[in-house]
Amino acid sequence: MSLIDINKRIFASLLTVLLSVSLLSGCSNKPAELLLGQWVVPIPPKSRSGIHRGFEFFKDGTLSVLTATGAIGGSYGFIDEDTIKMELGGILSLAGTQVFDLTFEDHNTLVMRPPSSNNVAFKMVRKKQ
Repeated sequence: MSLIDINKRIFASLLTVLLSVSLLSGCSNKPAELLLGQWVVPIPPKSRSGIHRGFEFFKDGTLSVLTATGAIGGSYGFIDEDTIKMELGGILSLAGTQVFDLTFEDHNTLVMRPPSSNNVAFKMVRKKQ
């Protein structure tokens, strides 16, 4: 094998590693980015209501709580990378500040759990547009 062939192989290997690293870094979304969009509790197959309930998170820190009667506004912010604090409007403001730990099972499945509870959780899926 000539020196030119060895250099070509080394260059090709380096190029492959650099491309792989850049592609992988583009896929590693932070929770703040993954959270954006509409998340709904899946409707049971036998449900007749057909009403989605959940949350919609916007980039500007506002949110909408999706209910059977419409949407209620509010705001959110990150306490740390996996924990959000929500201030809800309307009648939901009576509940005070809400804090949830976030777990993304994948890019389309979100579990929101109050830090003080292992039993209560909202499992939601990203609503397809």
